[in-house]
Amino acid sequence: MEPTRIFRSSYGRVLTGAALVGAVCAIVSLAVSDGVGGLLRHGAIPALVMVLVWACFWQPMVRLDEHGVTVQNVWRTYRIPWSEVRGVTTRWALEIGTSSARISAWAVPPASKVASRTPGLRTRSYSENAGSDTAENVAAVVKDWAERQGPACTTSETVHSTWHVTTIVAVAVLAAISVIAPQA
Repeated sequence: MEPTRIFRSSYGRVLTGAALVGAVCAIVSLAVSDGVGGLLRHGAIPALVMVLVWACFWQPMVRLDEHGVTVQNVWRTYRIPWSEVRGVTTRWALEIGTSSARISAWAVPPASKVASRTPGLRTRSYSENAGSDTAENVAAVVKDWAERQGPACTTSETVHSTWHVTTIVAVAVLAAISVIAPQA
């Protein structure tokens, strides 16, 4: 049994951290300059931006374990058993083919042209402890695992999809407050 592998965008993590700092600065600035009233009227806007940046750049991941691939995207998570993996492509992003659909992974974008030609910028293999990945690197790992795990996997599981209800509700509520509160 191989250890679980998790792939995420390092760039996304840095961007999320920067957005968090910006959102906190905006909220503190609102509270100091406009008091509680200003914070209540306009504080939802930086909070909305922060939730969107978190959902788009921190939350997405691709997870491999002995049971299959988990693709966690912005609004949905897909659980793909190894027996359902039919192919892996990387034209625009990592895309895993199954018997019923093609599932794109938001977490691992393809390599940039500059990174692919610059030796110092080439990506490296990633576990939870190091580095960043491109769709091409992760596709190679998924293909390797699917070849080894797929034949051994005899379950009749199918692809399972779940919506990120909490994220969707948070975005909807903050968006509504952002539009309504300044009018009050």
